[in-house]
Amino acid sequence: MVFAEVLHDVTSKIEGCIGIVVMGMDGIPIERYQPAKAVEGAPNFDMLATECTSLLRTTRQASEEVSAGALRELIFMTEKVVVLIVAITSEYVLFAAVQSGTNYGKARFYMKRAAIVLEKEFL
Repeated sequence: MVFAEVLHDVTSKIEGCIGIVVMGMDGIPIERYQPAKAVEGAPNFDMLATECTSLLRTTRQASEEVSAGALRELIFMTEKVVVLIVAITSEYVLFAAVQSGTNYGKARFYMKRAAIVLEKEFL
């Protein structure tokens, strides 16, 4: 399946990747991947992705309400992780968490490339 291949490819290029998932705006995962080597002190990835869904929906709604256009990316940082969300389509996103201190610009680059590949699977 192309989803698994793409997710594995992205995580292999990002040092400190905690996990990555293709999920719907409803928070239901389509495909997920976590590297075999766990990141020490990382939060529960599945719970993080699920809890961030409400933040994602709220941000998307706010963006549309102020006529800023469709939400394409959302990035936030905490003490331990950087969360990156890249839109694949209007209903599906690529969600990743990387360890704080990781080059999240590199992660963002590979995620945007992956979103372009994955978008074809939803059309």
